[in-house]
This record gives sequence, structure tokens and C-alpha cells, in this order.
Amino acid sequence: MRMEDGMKEYEIAFLLRTEDTIAEVLGALKKHGAEMGFEGALKRLSLAYPVKKMMEAIFGYCHFKLQPAHVVLLEQTLRVNPAVIRFLIITPPFLKQAATPSRPRSEARPREAQSVSAHPLPLSNEDLEKKIGEILQ
Repeated sequence: MRMEDGMKEYEIAFLLRTEDTIAEVLGALKKHGAEMGFEGALKRLSLAYPVKKMMEAIFGYCHFKLQPAHVVLLEQTLRVNPAVIRFLIITPPFLKQAATPSRPRSEARPREAQSVSAHPLPLSNEDLEKKIGEILQ
């Protein structure tokens, strides 16, 4: 993530009515000053339930860099575009993981020292009775 120019990395996932309307989404990104990154392949999906009266949609996603203040404007532009059924803009998960390195589970909590038994082997019943007698006296 480059902080010197104020741009942050984002990922947008979207459902479109037709494949031809991808140009409208990419145009909206460029209009708001986004620097395009990785673009995923488009895929036709059957929807589990109707969304805006559509049972099929084109799914796509891409990564881009944009000023955080322009994200709201981009959302407004996409919200009123009839070609876009749904969209979601997020900060990519791999960036969040890189920003906050996690410790391995073994380092998460220090283990308590295990007590070392004076008798590493199991005791017989006679030895146990002697030991109990010593403790009780």
C-alpha cells in the first residue's frame, strides 16, 4: 500500500446484466481516478434467487488503487448504473494479513512449566500406601 500519494488498494466484486457492460464499470473506475490492477475473468452465474428480477448475472472482480475520498463517489456512480446489479468494494484480505502479522499458535500463550515427577515410573500399591502414610504423618 502506497501512503505517499494517499491512494489505497481496493477490490471490487460485481454482478452485471451483460458482459458488454464491463466497460461501464471500468470507465467509472477510471473516471474517479482509479489505477487499475489485476482483473479477474468474467463468469456467468446462475443466481440462487432473483436479484432485480434477474436469475443469471455476469460476475467479475478487479483490484485497483484509489483515493479513499473517491470511493464514496464511485459507489454512488455504480449504484445508479442500471447495468450493475450488485457490487461490493473491500480492502483485499491479503493486505490486512500483511499489515498485522500474526504469531504462530505456539507463541500465542506461554505454556506453564510441567512439574517433573519424583517418580517417573508408575508406583505399585505398596509404594503408594507408604507415600500416603508419610504425607499423613
